[in-house]
Amino acid sequence: MIKFREVTAAGFSEASFSIGAGVACKLVTESNLDRDLILHLLLASAPAERGEIALFGEVLNEVTEVRALALFSRLGIVWSGGGLVSNLKVWENLLLPVMYHRGGEPATFEGQVVDLLRRLGVADDLVPGYLQSLPGALPAQVQRLLGCARAALMDPEIVIYESAFEGLQRDVRARLESFAVWFHTQRPGRTSVYLSSDEQSLQRLPADLVLRQEGGRFSA
Repeated sequence: MIKFREVTAAGFSEASFSIGAGVACKLVTESNLDRDLILHLLLASAPAERGEIALFGEVLNEVTEVRALALFSRLGIVWSGGGLVSNLKVWENLLLPVMYHRGGEPATFEGQVVDLLRRLGVADDLVPGYLQSLPGALPAQVQRLLGCARAALMDPEIVIYESAFEGLQRDVRARLESFAVWFHTQRPGRTSVYLSSDEQSLQRLPADLVLRQEGGRFSA
């Protein structure tokens, strides 16, 4: 599903690792800069100096832009900052990726959104107010939960949690951890990647594979 083969770029030196289908993986970097670099390389927003990066078995620098976008549509990212567009209401934010990639009527997703937010521990009476708010009007921890719902709505084959469990109140972290473990099982072969420079923040999450960066390379 995700493969780095002898990748050299900034803090990486011939870094190689592979994360297969159905795997829950803790991917621990030495710094936030290296964490961000992994995402930039994987989203093709930063080039590698050498090596290959493959997503779903396709080398990113060998595919067309159209094909790369099709691959990215199968990938969901839960951003630590929520990742919501500031000038769009939350309801518009949640629908933006799924409507762009798959189309359909907004009303058809309403039940899924409510179910996802309920699974994330958001009380039903709070949902209408949240959905009609601009992201900046909501607490940062709520924005992260909403961003998680947005990523999940795409039903991605790979979901990456970018430092998503750091800096949360205990009850909110527990809700997000519970959601991540549950969501991993909801699609056969789904790959979950818990990406962070703070391994302590991932300690409660079960994983099939733990990859740690050491001196620019990764080892299990």
